[in-house]
Amino acid sequence: MKLIQKQNFIVTSNEVDLNTKGVAAPIFYPNGYIAGSVSVAGPEHRFNHKLLPKFIHLIQEAAREITSYIA
Repeated sequence: MKLIQKQNFIVTSNEVDLNTKGVAAPIFYPNGYIAGSVSVAGPEHRFNHKLLPKFIHLIQEAAREITSYIA
Protein backbone atom coordinates (compact mmCIF):
# COMPACT_ATOMS: atom_id res chain seq x y z
CA MET A 1 0.00 0.00 0.00
CA LYS A 2 2.85 2.40 0.80
CA LEU A 3 4.34 1.85 -2.66
CA ILE A 4 0.97 2.58 -4.27
CA GLN A 5 0.62 5.77 -2.21
CA LYS A 6 4.16 6.82 -3.14
CA GLN A 7 4.07 6.18 -6.90
CA ASN A 8 0.30 6.83 -7.27
CA PHE A 9 -0.35 3.72 -9.38
CA ILE A 10 0.17 -0.03 -9.58
CA VAL A 11 0.49 -2.36 -12.57
CA THR A 12 -0.64 -5.96 -12.17
CA SER A 13 -0.23 -9.02 -14.39
CA ASN A 14 -2.24 -12.24 -14.42
CA GLU A 15 -3.87 -11.45 -11.08
CA VAL A 16 -7.37 -12.69 -11.86
CA ASP A 17 -7.14 -14.13 -15.36
CA LEU A 18 -4.24 -15.49 -17.37
CA ASN A 19 -2.70 -13.12 -19.93
CA THR A 20 -4.31 -10.01 -18.46
CA LYS A 21 -2.78 -6.82 -17.17
CA GLY A 22 -4.25 -4.04 -15.10
CA VAL A 23 -3.42 -0.49 -14.04
CA ALA A 24 -4.93 1.10 -10.93
CA ALA A 25 -4.53 4.43 -9.13
CA PRO A 26 -5.68 5.33 -5.62
CA ILE A 27 -8.47 7.71 -4.68
CA PHE A 28 -7.68 9.57 -1.47
CA TYR A 29 -9.68 10.91 1.44
CA PRO A 30 -8.73 14.47 2.50
CA ASN A 31 -6.65 13.00 5.37
CA GLY A 32 -4.42 11.15 2.87
CA TYR A 33 -5.79 7.66 3.44
CA ILE A 34 -6.81 5.61 0.42
CA ALA A 35 -10.58 5.64 -0.10
CA GLY A 36 -10.64 3.34 -3.11
CA SER A 37 -9.20 3.08 -6.59
CA VAL A 38 -9.94 3.40 -10.26
CA SER A 39 -8.58 0.79 -12.65
CA VAL A 40 -8.51 -0.57 -16.16
CA ALA A 41 -7.70 -4.13 -17.19
CA GLY A 42 -7.50 -6.03 -20.41
CA PRO A 43 -5.53 -8.46 -22.54
CA GLU A 44 -1.81 -8.25 -21.78
CA HIS A 45 -0.87 -7.60 -25.42
CA ARG A 46 -2.78 -4.29 -25.33
CA PHE A 47 -0.65 -3.01 -22.45
CA ASN A 48 2.58 -2.89 -24.42
CA HIS A 49 5.55 -0.65 -23.61
CA LYS A 50 4.14 2.09 -25.87
CA LEU A 51 0.60 2.19 -24.42
CA LEU A 52 1.29 1.38 -20.76
CA PRO A 53 2.51 4.91 -19.87
CA LYS A 54 -0.63 6.36 -21.48
CA PHE A 55 -2.88 4.03 -19.46
CA ILE A 56 -1.03 4.97 -16.27
CA HIS A 57 -1.39 8.68 -17.00
CA LEU A 58 -5.12 8.43 -17.80
CA ILE A 59 -5.89 6.33 -14.72
CA GLN A 60 -3.96 8.74 -12.50
CA GLU A 61 -5.87 11.70 -13.96
CA ALA A 62 -9.20 9.97 -13.33
CA ALA A 63 -8.21 9.16 -9.74
CA ARG A 64 -7.12 12.77 -9.11
CA GLU A 65 -10.43 14.06 -10.48
CA ILE A 66 -12.46 11.72 -8.28
CA THR A 67 -10.29 12.64 -5.28
CA SER A 68 -11.05 16.32 -5.90
CA TYR A 69 -14.78 15.62 -5.44
CA ILE A 70 -14.12 13.95 -2.08
CA ALA A 71 -11.96 16.76 -0.71
